[in-house]
Amino acid sequence: MAGDRAIRGRLLAKNTIYNLLGQVIPMIAAFLAIPVIIRALGAPRFGVLSLAWMVVGYFGLFDMGVGRATTKFVAENLAAGQTATVSKLIWTSMGMLGAFGLFAGITLALSAHVLATRLLNVPQALRPETVKAFLMLALSLPFVLGTAGTRGVLAAQQRFGTINAIKAPASVASFIIPIVVVRFTNSLYPITAALVAGRVIVFLIYFYFCLKWTPGMRKWSLPGTSLARKLLCFGTWVTISNVVSPLMDYMDRFVIGAMLTMSAVAYYCTPFDMVSRLWIIPGSLMGVAFPVFSATFGRDPARFATLYERASKYAIMGVAPVSMALVVMARPLLSFWIGREFASHGTAVLQILAIGVFINASAQAPYTAIQGMGRPDLTAKFHLLELPIYITVLRLAVPAMGITGAALAWTLRNTVDAVLLYWCAGRMMPAERKRPGYHAFAFPMLLAVMAMSVFLTRGMRAFGPRLAYLLCLLPPLFWLLWRFLMDPEEKALFTGFFCNLL
Repeated sequence: MAGDRAIRGRLLAKNTIYNLLGQVIPMIAAFLAIPVIIRALGAPRFGVLSLAWMVVGYFGLFDMGVGRATTKFVAENLAAGQTATVSKLIWTSMGMLGAFGLFAGITLALSAHVLATRLLNVPQALRPETVKAFLMLALSLPFVLGTAGTRGVLAAQQRFGTINAIKAPASVASFIIPIVVVRFTNSLYPITAALVAGRVIVFLIYFYFCLKWTPGMRKWSLPGTSLARKLLCFGTWVTISNVVSPLMDYMDRFVIGAMLTMSAVAYYCTPFDMVSRLWIIPGSLMGVAFPVFSATFGRDPARFATLYERASKYAIMGVAPVSMALVVMARPLLSFWIGREFASHGTAVLQILAIGVFINASAQAPYTAIQGMGRPDLTAKFHLLELPIYITVLRLAVPAMGITGAALAWTLRNTVDAVLLYWCAGRMMPAERKRPGYHAFAFPMLLAVMAMSVFLTRGMRAFGPRLAYLLCLLPPLFWLLWRFLMDPEEKALFTGFFCNLL
């Protein structure tokens, strides 16, 4: 892979769209398929299947961040033309992931009986087939972790078209397989066996394309000890972030459940689940940006700084209009989707969380850039620093303000995290781009408008006034994005694109 190919703007934009589609298509499939699966399996069996999926996701943490580390170091070495190192690096990564997967599989197999009979509230009649299902899932873990490595190799080469051409159908198949198998039997064991077979096939397909497109990989080499240490050192800090960050994202639910009621948890989780879908926008962009950051930081600092500024701007531009719409239309959306009772309890929560997700989405650029610079320890340390403070604020805010206090605490934590990440990325930024970008001025202006809209719409209960307010707000919002976030080159590109459409 030529270095220039990896950082072409058109390729990055196309790959971002691929990533977005790769996440949206499975979401649509899940929305359509889950009711069918529930009716076919029944609620208890579907609950066990959901827990099985969750357990596999948890054991996926056994990759110790090596998948992301593989993306970083393969991208760096490919950009430098060090193909011999790339081959040894990949085989080292695959060996480590295989060993971690084997260990995770043995751990899951040994704990299957305890999980099914003691830790999880599985109905007595379902426990034998649940144990068998967990044993079958244990066999898949080496392939699940191996998939993370092979996908990381393809990501380092900007092969996101191939990644999502495999990932999207595989994700859809994970919902179709239970529907097909349940026509013959509703036992969890054959359903799980079919899902595991699918995981193995997906790994083999990824591995085939790695062999096809990676220079020198067809020649097998022994894992290198120094490379293993390098991957593990980077990956361990990534794992800490991957554990602590979701813990903070879901800690509020447990605090609400412990201090308030289960109804309060429902009133909080519903708007949270709605607004969390916005993460697919920055997630799709940063998945493409990470290998490019890794490839350009040491090789082309000026290009790295330009890409960082643009990634930050595009994350803001992608999320700001949707966040603004959620802030303004929170009450009618909740009322239409769930009902007036949820709307009366969850409107303020949805508005505050929409602002929090906007802040968090914008912070994904410095978060990804810092890891691309080879300092995942900094992001992990920030999360470890924030965790006890966040728990303390939650315990004070929830009794005093209810679920609105939980939403405020969550948004405040994301604000502190964003400030730390932007400050750190600015300090580490190459000298070519030490000045603040235009987005540094637009971002606080957007936040101010969103916060103002929370208060201005409090008395608007009807759909019409809120829609009229939103329609009046959108033109200046898009002008703000156009005026302060886009440079002349980007404006010419967007203008030419829309002219071609017309």
